[in-house]
Amino acid sequence: APQGFIGGGRGYVEVYELDDPERWVRLGQRLEANDGKTYRFGMSVDLAESGKTIVIGTPNDVEFSQTGGIVRLLDYDPLLFIWVAPAPDLAAYTPQDETGYAVSISANGRTIAVGRPGPGYDSNGIVQTYRWNGAEWIQVGRDVGDSTAVGWGRAV
Repeated sequence: APQGFIGGGRGYVEVYELDDPERWVRLGQRLEANDGKTYRFGMSVDLAESGKTIVIGTPNDVEFSQTGGIVRLLDYDPLLFIWVAPAPDLAAYTPQDETGYAVSISANGRTIAVGRPGPGYDSNGIVQTYRWNGAEWIQVGRDVGDSTAVGWGRAV
């Protein structure tokens, strides 16, 4: 989970599985941005039904108050014991989007809802749904938001 901005704020995600009634075992590596400039990596996370696909929201993907954000989809490879990305990251439209402030994933792990509450794309924020078809992200339906209400995208 993300740490505070002072002296850190980069964040990381670890996924654990209950191996027996009293022992938790980490699946794969610690997940982090590793680019030296991403803040709040893992602010929002959700697991697919299998527990082997995760979506990670990171509303600050660049240094010094740029709040564009990214959303990352990862699958666990049990043969290699690592998490791998089957799809490219979903990136923000503008530096103020806060893309990934909130995320949710479908049971099969290939459809995600993404919160973009920042003022960059829509002044009141939006929620968008995407499906990974194996080659590209396809938006499903229209943007969800309300021009009279502030804060859309802070929860999905």
